[in-house]
Amino acid sequence: MIGGYGPLIAVVAVLLGSIGSFAYGISTGEDRCTARGTRDEQIRQRTFEDAQKGTANAIAQIEIKHTTIHAAVEREVRTRVEYRTCVHAPDVVRGINAALSGRPDAPDPGKLPAGTTPAR
Repeated sequence: MIGGYGPLIAVVAVLLGSIGSFAYGISTGEDRCTARGTRDEQIRQRTFEDAQKGTANAIAQIEIKHTTIHAAVEREVRTRVEYRTCVHAPDVVRGINAALSGRPDAPDPGKLPAGTTPAR
């Protein structure tokens, strides 16, 4: 009776063994992931606590000093060139004013510019 079903029983046994090994591997993988997550959480917690301790120590070592600073006042001397003493002839001043205003300079009423008097 077993003779005809022998190969079928062998195939089923191998198949069941493979399924069992697969299930065992999955549960082992899940355990590894859980263990890795737990380990990562412990490392994070330890790092956080160490950082807190380091920060607290650094803050405790700060020395507060109150200092009043007395210093001489520094003054800057600036020179500005002024042209008060610069004297121009009236014709030159009129020419400069005409150039700045953009309007031609007209001579005073009743006067002719020098050099335009007719010869007699």
